Amino acid sequence: AYRDLDPDLLMEGHTLQKEERVHFAMASNHERGVIAEDQGEICGVSMWGPIGTPVSTSNLHLLFIHPDYQRIGLGLRLLQIHWERSLESWPKLKLFTLNCNRGSYWALSFYAKHGYLIYAPGDEDRVPGMREYRDSPPAPGRPIHPPYWADHYLPANAVRRHLSK
Repeated sequence: AYRDLDPDLLMEGHTLQKEERVHFAMASNHERGVIAEDQGEICGVSMWGPIGTPVSTSNLHLLFIHPDYQRIGLGLRLLQIHWERSLESWPKLKLFTLNCNRGSYWALSFYAKHGYLIYAPGDEDRVPGMREYRDSPPAPGRPIHPPYWADHYLPANAVRRHLSK
């Protein structure tokens, strides 16, 4: 089903999502991703995509680390790859965003530890790129900002400074 699609969309040689509609959505939305492996076994995955025309935001859709590989730095490494590749793909990026379930206390503390802030009303007026992110259309069939999500953001300039250290 995927032989005619761009091989770069196969997340470095893997097809993570088997459904054609999901893969089509990834291709049409210019999604990116990376898979971490250990001896041929998938131990972590991250996926992200652009928002805006021109692209002003890189939105992290998925960051998953297998429980056997948690707390060894793999989550941070996948986050750094997301930052690096997003800045390579979209050099004028202003903002990194993600949505996190408000009940995922472990994830909330992980993102806070790495500089992400939780969106608050009024951030649109002081955070570059926030207005475009908040005004972007939701994925088909989903509410724009479900009440159980915490919208996180990290200014791209903060990431640039972090990566240059």
